[in-house]
Amino acid sequence: MGYTKEDSILLGTAIPKGQEVSKQYTTLVNKLRKEGYISGEPYKKTGTLIMRTRNSKQINTVNNNIALIGEAAGFISPSSAEGISYALMSVQCWQIVLIKLIIILKPCTTRR
Repeated sequence: MGYTKEDSILLGTAIPKGQEVSKQYTTLVNKLRKEGYISGEPYKKTGTLIMRTRNSKQINTVNNNIALIGEAAGFISPSSAEGISYALMSVQCWQIVLIKLIIILKPCTTRR
């Protein structure tokens, strides 16, 4: 995914561990250059290993009666720079859960 910032473009990609990361990144840059999306030479290149949740036991959606979303819940590592995406997805999940709870609990609160 690319974002413009002043006169620069920030380009990020996720490449599975064990693959030739540098080669795949260069292939992506060349393809984008050929299509006319980017020009010029990179002035900074960095990379990081992004830790991802391996199983549902690593996700904690509630803590002290507070709903946790995105990075806070453990859906994605803060190093991914994708926290907002996972936050929005987990909010949608919470919305479904809360609507179902309201539907289930409403009849109980009106009976007396």
